[in-house]
Amino acid sequence: SSDDKGISAFNAGTGSTSVSVADVTAAATAVDVSHFGTGQAAVTVAGAVTGGEAAITFQSETGAALTLEETGSLSGGVDLTAAADTFTDKTATGAFDGVDGGDGVDTLNCSGTGRTVSGSGADTDAISGFEVFNVNGGGYTFAGTHTGLSAINFLDGATSLSGSISSTAA
Repeated sequence: SSDDKGISAFNAGTGSTSVSVADVTAAATAVDVSHFGTGQAAVTVAGAVTGGEAAITFQSETGAALTLEETGSLSGGVDLTAAADTFTDKTATGAFDGVDGGDGVDTLNCSGTGRTVSGSGADTDAISGFEVFNVNGGGYTFAGTHTGLSAINFLDGATSLSGSISSTAA
């Protein structure tokens, strides 16, 4: 679709909301998920998602889960929720302009074959608003400055740091 909004999903009942996307383009928001039920709102991206103002937006009081598959890419920002959210990056080459975890304790899972993550935490970084990083695959390089983290867990594979990591823990 090339309308103002591509895909809109709304759930005010019980259960989770799950959206799987291959390819979608929209002038404003490519994927808009409004979830006011129980469970979590989840979007899995396996193709190209292109939005003008935002690639994906979530509205949910119970948190959101975004998975970028190996074949996925996001053009336009992603706004997660004020609850605890999860972004799982499974791609080494798939691009994303900016993913904002929002408020809450948010988790970035680095689960692909590796990529360079150049800075996180600041509003101008591609990744902001995430407090926990889980590195579940090798080949990741953390370059630049990474701020606002409460934990970074190196769970599998070789990872390198060519910058600095600072914690919010007291």
